[in-house]
Amino acid sequence: MMFRRSLTTPQVIFDPKLVFKLILRRRNTDAAPGLSGWTESLILPLLPHKDLLEAFTTLLQDIAAGNLSDQARQLLLTSSLVPTKKGDDGKGVRPIAVSETFVKLSTLYLLDSLPANTLTNILAPLGCGSPGGPEVAIHLAQANIIMAFQLFQHHPLSHSGD
Repeated sequence: MMFRRSLTTPQVIFDPKLVFKLILRRRNTDAAPGLSGWTESLILPLLPHKDLLEAFTTLLQDIAAGNLSDQARQLLLTSSLVPTKKGDDGKGVRPIAVSETFVKLSTLYLLDSLPANTLTNILAPLGCGSPGGPEVAIHLAQANIIMAFQLFQHHPLSHSGD
């Protein structure tokens, strides 16, 4: 069992009260569950119990920090794909990936903790909301992933577990 955490990932401490409020806010979203079948409305009745709320908060915090075993990571990041019709003419297929509720909640907690307009300021230069904007964002993300991978390969600590 291997646990990974990036050397550059800041440790974020999740507040159980804010986790409870997040799930309370999302309880009626009718969002599809991930492969586990858990939804916010199923999680909510557990959270008034202090021990369960603290354990759940720790789970979300560990997901955000990447403190997961390889098996847990694989289970949490596996999505089911649902094909939907693309466009008004119905030609083409748009794949929708339904991700795990626990990952969505962890991500939403982090997004909620950002200062106002942060996402707008980050995404606006990428052309989001304009034709071709997503392609620009994907190419930039891909270039950054490749660059980070190349830097990681040459980092002295990246081969310490071999």
